[in-house]
Amino acid sequence: KKLKKQGIDFPEVKYEDIWKTVTNIRDENTLKTFTTEYEMIVNPVYSMPHVSEIISYLNKKNIFLGIISNAQFFTPLILEVLLDRDIEISGFKNDMIFLSYKWNRAKPSQFLFQKAAEALNKYGIKPGETLYVGNDMCSDIMPAQKAGFKTALFAGDKRSLRSCDNNKNDLRIEPDYILTDLDELKICIGEKPCTQ
Repeated sequence: KKLKKQGIDFPEVKYEDIWKTVTNIRDENTLKTFTTEYEMIVNPVYSMPHVSEIISYLNKKNIFLGIISNAQFFTPLILEVLLDRDIEISGFKNDMIFLSYKWNRAKPSQFLFQKAAEALNKYGIKPGETLYVGNDMCSDIMPAQKAGFKTALFAGDKRSLRSCDNNKNDLRIEPDYILTDLDELKICIGEKPCTQ
């Protein structure tokens, strides 16, 4: 409520702050360990099939990789475990990683997408030349489109796929592509003829 009063449309909640209040743990390392372990038990994550292969493929094609994500302090650690290497070594440019906990703003706010568009502009890349892949119509596809990005809805995981009530938002949201497998990104970047 305090952040919303300051004009932040979608404030990010920091899990460790909540757990600090609930558990009264004061040691920062203990608090972060507890927070991470709890999250891994309650909300286990796993990598999608072909993620390593498609990242390697995109790197070989010299395609910029970035991340815009609602995230917590432990998200980079999880990504490194799932990718089995450092995020930057995986090809994600450090200045193209926009994690909500670092900015205190969460998707679907336009803020992270605008920051990404500004960063891309420094490389001479326009949002319309960028494909944003997400699994949530309201928090990913809609704000990415508003920022001018091309979009691909990843519908390959029933657990994480989220639709959007178009009537509630008074918008017709249609992604440019629908992917059921990350390997289909090759189609979106023009290796094969694309059918939407």
